Amino acid sequence: MVADNINDVGLVRRWRFFGPADILEPLQGIFAVQYYYLSLGLRLCAIGSRYSILVQQEASNVAHSEWQVEMPAWVFNQILSHNPGALNIEKIRSRLILDGNDTLDVDIFTGACAGLILIKKEFKSTEEAAAFTLPYWLHDYSQEVTQYSEFTSYQLAKAGKIPIITIGADSL
Repeated sequence: MVADNINDVGLVRRWRFFGPADILEPLQGIFAVQYYYLSLGLRLCAIGSRYSILVQQEASNVAHSEWQVEMPAWVFNQILSHNPGALNIEKIRSRLILDGNDTLDVDIFTGACAGLILIKKEFKSTEEAAAFTLPYWLHDYSQEVTQYSEFTSYQLAKAGKIPIITIGADSL
């Protein structure tokens, strides 16, 4: 019998951060993240010293469900060695603790997307997502990019560069 490793993430909102790094202090639980996309919706994950495979059923670039199972490092390396063309994205992930034990994930990208910082929040419902606002000390330094699929990890890995999005007269 297969263990129930299904996670209904629900909704995800993302913001691109442009501010000074000290605003994000103190970050909690800093660890390296590497994703290797074998295909759209199928990725190998190396998070710190933990390895897994994840299958994602995506309804949009905002909402999805996923199934994930851990594996030993040798299995991870074996699968990766048979997929030399796997798209790759690298980042450092941290958590920012807000009032009331609420958290934001902070992804500081390295490699091809070095310099990009994304803030991410997962929600269980549309109402919860709509009601959330970034704290005032982050709001002035961030632009919401949830609606742009170019800012998903898969699309960043596929493009191999930071996307430029034009909003009115401004470019992100």
